[in-house]
Amino acid sequence: MIPPALLVDHSEQKCQDLMSNEDILQEAQIPSIESILLKQQLHWSRNVVRMVDSCMPKAVLVGELKAGKRNRSPKNHSRNS
Repeated sequence: MIPPALLVDHSEQKCQDLMSNEDILQEAQIPSIESILLKQQLHWSRNVVRMVDSCMPKAVLVGELKAGKRNRSPKNHSRNS
């Protein structure tokens, strides 16, 4: 939650007077979206490593790593065929 002290009216301020997103995150003491996502990905990868090899999420992840890319089927947009 952003502290009320940071919520000010910026309508009469110039661009150079405004704070950057990084400054606001630091002052509010909240992490950036990128750091939250990286933390969640690390958490998920730890869980996958602990899974037995026959588990579906691990099998899919290992298959994608061996292939070097995700195996996606082409979408058929033609509905009249």
